[in-house]
Amino acid sequence: MFERKGSISIPLVGKILHSAHLLTLLAGTTLGILLEKPATVLAGQGNDKTQVSTFNPDGQCMFDDNFRFIAIARPDIIGRCLGNPYPDPDNSGNIIQQTTKGMLSTYGDMPYFLNGNATYLVMEKRIYERENQGICPGEMGAQVSTLCREVPLVVKHIYTQENAVALTADDGASRQAIKAMAEAIITTNNKATFFINGMHYQSFRDLIEELDQTGSIYFGNHTFGHADLKKLADAGAWSKVNQEIAMGDPRLYIPDLKHFSPSFRFPGFSDTPELRRLVVSEYGLTVYGADQGNLDYTVSPQSAVDRKISEAQAGQIAYFHFLQRNIATFKSVLERLNERGIRAMDVDSMLDQSLTRSIFQ
Repeated sequence: MFERKGSISIPLVGKILHSAHLLTLLAGTTLGILLEKPATVLAGQGNDKTQVSTFNPDGQCMFDDNFRFIAIARPDIIGRCLGNPYPDPDNSGNIIQQTTKGMLSTYGDMPYFLNGNATYLVMEKRIYERENQGICPGEMGAQVSTLCREVPLVVKHIYTQENAVALTADDGASRQAIKAMAEAIITTNNKATFFINGMHYQSFRDLIEELDQTGSIYFGNHTFGHADLKKLADAGAWSKVNQEIAMGDPRLYIPDLKHFSPSFRFPGFSDTPELRRLVVSEYGLTVYGADQGNLDYTVSPQSAVDRKISEAQAGQIAYFHFLQRNIATFKSVLERLNERGIRAMDVDSMLDQSLTRSIFQ
């Protein structure tokens, strides 16, 4: 139980704040007291422009609009909200919000995030990371950057203490492969995220509805027709880019979909920073990559199994394609992972396991 001892000012950008210092500052302060207030009390206080957090498992807190971009783009860094946004206790006009990974705040028009080890700043739909004593371009009128780097708007690994990998599969042209891989997941009590193209959600609606009822499969966006969005963007065909993304939403074809994943994967991982910003800011989807290479076309099925098993590590995002030739490989990989005590999870469940554990607990 926190006990009120006073209030604090949000550390100015550029001020050193180490992990132990952060915990000391927050314990017993006005910010700490916010944790004890139910979300229903906090709702409506502070900035009225809020969004229900897709990252809070109970949906009981809301991210302020100022923090929505960074929270969607890199939930693996930001964590889940622990309380609704609240005005700075020093009446500076800034907004603060605590998450399972640290603290969000505004400093003027600039949203930023502190986790005790680094500072993340949002400028023009870009996220920059710096050590707490560093300076980024545009920050406090700085002309040069110091210890500052741009953070990619893609999640390629989910750092977790769980002995699990995030299992994903792409495309979906083969109904037989979708069904067989899903059955392998369901019967072994594993989970996965399927990035199926919109045209296949449309064609295989009955199968998707059936799999959705099991609760083992989550469904993400992989564009409508597996278009190379980078090529389209390079050609200036932005209306086609937006059409592909919008029509890749599985809920267009299965309105009652229960296990929608607010996630996106670029076909062929063909993207650009600008395309990632579009997906995050305009469609509210987290972009996922993979940190285990695709072996579907390059090696024999047995070699693919051996490689995937030998490379498997906690938090890894592995992926397959829905090809008939991959069915046996997929089943074998899943079986051998489970034999090693490694379970397969969908990306959202793995984030739940990773992000709901607060650094303040």
